[in-house]
Amino acid sequence: MQAQIIYNGNNQPVYAVIPWQDYQRLVALDDDNEVIPFDVANYIDNPIKAARIKANWTQTQLADALGVKQSYIAKIEGRNYKPTSDLLARVTSALSV
Repeated sequence: MQAQIIYNGNNQPVYAVIPWQDYQRLVALDDDNEVIPFDVANYIDNPIKAARIKANWTQTQLADALGVKQSYIAKIEGRNYKPTSDLLARVTSALSV
């Protein structure tokens, strides 16, 4: 297995990037989800984007469910957008359908 190691500013390893086939083999061996814990919310700060990705939806699918344009979804998933609790509730409701 060849891995690409990504280091932080202190030259400490922080990530390992492995080929997809190697990852698939590791997942197949990981029956109890202990070796490869992954929660998209740990890597994406925006709760709307994290919820959409967890639900395996595209921006277009979420936009259609909310009755808005895809560009609006892109905007609310943007780096500096702070979603309201009402918007979070609407998105959560749409994704749970």
